Amino acid sequence: MSDPVIAVNMFRLRPGIAADRFARFSATVDQPTLSSYPDVVSQFQAYRVAEANGGAGLAVDIV
Repeated sequence: MSDPVIAVNMFRLRPGIAADRFARFSATVDQPTLSSYPDVVSQFQAYRVAEANGGAGLAVDIV
């Protein structure tokens, strides 16, 4: 068995796409699809990045 790998994806939502819409997609499509490969994916977590720095803008919305 090979050593475990941790993958971290960071991205911005497209303009007009609400975080709630992404959360539904993640829960109903993305996570179940990835979980169907238990030999490859043992865990899946998505986090919304909160606004910081007085609203100065962030490079990512989801980690």
